[in-house]
Amino acid sequence: IARALVNNPSLLLADEPTGALDSKTGEDVMALFEELHGQGLTLVVVTHDMEVARQAERIITLKDGLIIDDVTNGSKLELAQREQLSISVASNGNGTSSERVAAADMAAEGEE
Repeated sequence: IARALVNNPSLLLADEPTGALDSKTGEDVMALFEELHGQGLTLVVVTHDMEVARQAERIITLKDGLIIDDVTNGSKLELAQREQLSISVASNGNGTSSERVAAADMAAEGEE
C-alpha cells in the first residue's frame, strides 16, 4: 500500500486488500482507506468479504464476469448485505417505460 501511495495517485486499485490479514490489521487497512478517501482519493476495492464491501459508497456485484447489481445509496446498501438478490418487475401493459413498472419484489434467495 505504501508503494502505491508514494506518488500521490488520484486512484488506488486494491485486490482483496484484507484477504491475508488478521482482523485487527484488516480493520487498520480499511480505516486507512476511509481516511484516504476523505482526502479525495478514489479507491476501487475488489473483495469477496461482504464486511469490507459494506463500507463502500458504491458496490458493484459481478457474477460470471457480468454486472448483476450496482448499489449506490444507503438504503440500497442494506440489500447488498444479502448474498444474492432477486428482483421481479411487473408491467401494467401500456408500453410506456415510465408507467411499465407496476411493482418490484425484492427478496433474498430462498425468501418468499
